[in-house]
Amino acid sequence: MTCKSDAHEALDLLFSGRCSPKMIVDGAKEMKMGEFAWKCKEAHCCLRSTEPYSPWSNSAEHEIRELKKGAAWKLTRSGAPQWLWCFALEYKSYVRSHTVHGIYRLDGPVPETIVSGETANISPFCEFGFWDWVKFQDQGVAFPGDALVLGKYLGPSIDELARVLRWKRDADGKVVGTAHHNPALDTHVYEVRFPDSRAEELAANVIAEAVYAQCDADGNQYVLLDAIVDYRKDPFVAVARDDQVTIIDGKKIIKRSTCGWELCCEWKDSSTSWLKLLDLKDSHPLQVAGFACAAQIANEPAFNSWVSWVLKKRDRIISLVKHRSAWYHKHTHKYGLEIPKSVEEAYTIDKATGTTFWCDFIRCHMIFDVKMEDFRRKARLVAGGHATKAPATLTYASIVSRETVQIALLVAVLNDVDVWAADVLNAYITVPCREKIWTTLGKEFGDDCGKKAIVVWALYGLKLSGAALEGTWQDACTRRSVMDRINTFLPLKPDSVGPPEMYLGAKLRKRTFKDGTTAWGLSPAKYVQQAARNVKTYLKSNLEGRYSLPKRGENPFPADYAPEEDVTPLVEPEVATYYMQLIGILRWMCELGRINICTEVSMLSSYSAMLREGHLEAAFHVFSYLKSKSNSRLIFDPMEPAVGGSNFGECDWSDFYLGASEALPPNAPKPLGKGVTLHMFVDSDHAGDKVSRRSRTGFVIFLNYGMIDWLSKKQSTVETSVFGAEFCAMEHGIENLRGICYKLRMMGVPVKGASYVYGDNMSVVTNTSKPESTLKKKLNSICYHAVHEAVAMGEALVAHIPTKKNLADLFTKVLYGQTRRFITQNKTPVDNVILPPWAKGSPYEFIRIHRLALESEYVSSNLHHWIDLIFGYKQRGPAAAIAHNIFHYLSYEGAVDIDRITDDVQRKAIEGHIQNFGQTPSQLIVKEPHPTRSHAEQVLDGLFSEVLGYERLQCHTP
Repeated sequence: MTCKSDAHEALDLLFSGRCSPKMIVDGAKEMKMGEFAWKCKEAHCCLRSTEPYSPWSNSAEHEIRELKKGAAWKLTRSGAPQWLWCFALEYKSYVRSHTVHGIYRLDGPVPETIVSGETANISPFCEFGFWDWVKFQDQGVAFPGDALVLGKYLGPSIDELARVLRWKRDADGKVVGTAHHNPALDTHVYEVRFPDSRAEELAANVIAEAVYAQCDADGNQYVLLDAIVDYRKDPFVAVARDDQVTIIDGKKIIKRSTCGWELCCEWKDSSTSWLKLLDLKDSHPLQVAGFACAAQIANEPAFNSWVSWVLKKRDRIISLVKHRSAWYHKHTHKYGLEIPKSVEEAYTIDKATGTTFWCDFIRCHMIFDVKMEDFRRKARLVAGGHATKAPATLTYASIVSRETVQIALLVAVLNDVDVWAADVLNAYITVPCREKIWTTLGKEFGDDCGKKAIVVWALYGLKLSGAALEGTWQDACTRRSVMDRINTFLPLKPDSVGPPEMYLGAKLRKRTFKDGTTAWGLSPAKYVQQAARNVKTYLKSNLEGRYSLPKRGENPFPADYAPEEDVTPLVEPEVATYYMQLIGILRWMCELGRINICTEVSMLSSYSAMLREGHLEAAFHVFSYLKSKSNSRLIFDPMEPAVGGSNFGECDWSDFYLGASEALPPNAPKPLGKGVTLHMFVDSDHAGDKVSRRSRTGFVIFLNYGMIDWLSKKQSTVETSVFGAEFCAMEHGIENLRGICYKLRMMGVPVKGASYVYGDNMSVVTNTSKPESTLKKKLNSICYHAVHEAVAMGEALVAHIPTKKNLADLFTKVLYGQTRRFITQNKTPVDNVILPPWAKGSPYEFIRIHRLALESEYVSSNLHHWIDLIFGYKQRGPAAAIAHNIFHYLSYEGAVDIDRITDDVQRKAIEGHIQNFGQTPSQLIVKEPHPTRSHAEQVLDGLFSEVLGYERLQCHTP
């Protein structure tokens, strides 16, 4: 036992197949209440306590004294080590339970017979004595090894387990249930006998569940190391310190061996065991190294060759992130292009590549970078603002977020407003410097090198440069808000004024739909293509050719890949730094609208500090997928979707949240223009991480039909149920909705009513839609009431949506194949068709004309060609190739026998292909063409000629 409170666990063994009518204990709390008292009550055992502070009145004290004396005598007589005292006590208690005592109430039988009601078996105590040499059958020895192993006897095992007797069969003698290679899915029924001779019928999956509950994924018993408490070594086997170094033929040979060393481990279940140093060194190297240093045995030959290396590696791993944080000093490439550290290195790179990309931009600059939109080289002179004290005034300029720009583009189209943009030429160095800065000129200034210079323009890096630029911008806008006046205060780049074409590295274009409506679209295709090319080029010239992009990437991740279960070797820090660059590029693609890789990128981002080769290869697989599917466009459609009011029920929440109302910003401008509605799809993947069992939150927010915000993020807590994970995800999404509503109102955009929230968990939807619902799990109370309050205030309305139609499913789990295509395909609803002018607005006229066309002579005279292609001789073979009537081989009847395919992955792939693309019909005519259909005149002429041939034909008139 780990503590006194675990005393009730002994009752499980005592009450297993036996029962004591009365139990007398002392006044200890652990024996008078709690689990101990409850188990006695369940076993119908009367629990009585002795007088407090009277240990002599408890007969168990005498037995404990006798057990201690007997156990000590056993240890002394047998020569067993003292750390086996627990086994000696257990052995002595068994012997006394099977021995006759001079107790009047026993009346001859031994205590074991009185308690169990069965004749006690004393044979285990007669065959061997405590700590005697015995040979036992070792189940783990394979042929031709000897299965009989020499060992020491510690006593009989009384923890008898249940025994499986046989399969259960029905009246016809057939086995009940269905076999399966996965024990958890095996439905066979077995007859099981328990130690109390009780027999029951249990399913195989129930037995497997009980076994797996105590084992790890490989079936091994799972225990956790608590501490290493002792050590011992065999002086006859272990290498002595004086014998570690030997000289043979003038060569120094160092012996490195852990033989003869054992460590005593204490586990979390309070059990202890001696393990070989060789095994423990591989499973717990850090703990062993720390224990060796604490026990002052690190200089022993079994430790001195690896302990110091392990401790250094530990420190290296801990400081790995700090090493990578030195971004400038370790940063050599960006987007796959090498970045110089000095002007001389820039000239060297251009000379080696045969280009002038860096030289063209060197104007006494000191740092270098690559533009994200078109990968142009860029150089800037910066100041060391870190060396100056922070002023008391505002030092930063506000930044316009991505979602703010997307909202502005959608609202502009909705209200028929033009959008213009301009690029400020060298923004910072066009405004006066607000700080007193001087510097010593370097080699980049030529003949002025070494001279002192005063900085008069707001260079990049100064603490007040952003504030100076914002002040100048405000002066320009307050005087006249037109581009030509802005150019007076802030010089603009030539030919940069006009409709925006690029934003954050993505192309920005206006798109016109078939119905005449327009919308802005953001396409990162060029950025994605260039990034994939840069990665491919970098892999060819670096990393010694160890990695390459996969040839085909149908999905972002390889099939069934789980990053948290990756056990491939760790990579070196230089490769890990490049991996961080890749993750930054991928995350930027997600910001630009590549939402179909958000989940995969979010998963890979968690392993930057401890990167493995499998994670790096998975990142390359994502780039392979982007290379083959680079074209994409995010449309900010201003059309307002039609929402069914029946799905969103409104209730009276006044009795539960009295006076709850939405908090409106008091300084918001008056809303102008057309109103908008917000829609959010939210979902969670409960316990999606197979190692930490943390869930993943995913949601996507639409402004009308335009997607403006999305998220895929692992939850910070471990939720015990799907209900809790879904509520945490919904609470997170509603918080973002509240922020977007505030932003819209501060921008003067009217918001129509509450935001519409769609979830696929019916329990969560019901609990958030009905005021009378109650919460039974207090750990979810914060998220529960946060969502309830949002609904009560009228901020949000919640409705259920099927899982297959929930767009947030793409942001919570890795999807493959048809499921992924269904989520990512165009969601334009199919409505009534627009009739052509010749139908005159009548569907009946449309059908009538089509029928006439199908029954026309032209169709009749060419129908046999269609029959030849579909059912005839042109369906297969050379004739089909000449007619260009060739399809995928899986579409033809009899091309593959599904029942004979043993590979589950291949069978599912073929079945999915057939379901998606269909199959050609059976070939009815193999050799010759189908005859031409006769004309109507030919059929009538033949019919009348045959009828007129009858000589007895008479015509009767009434």
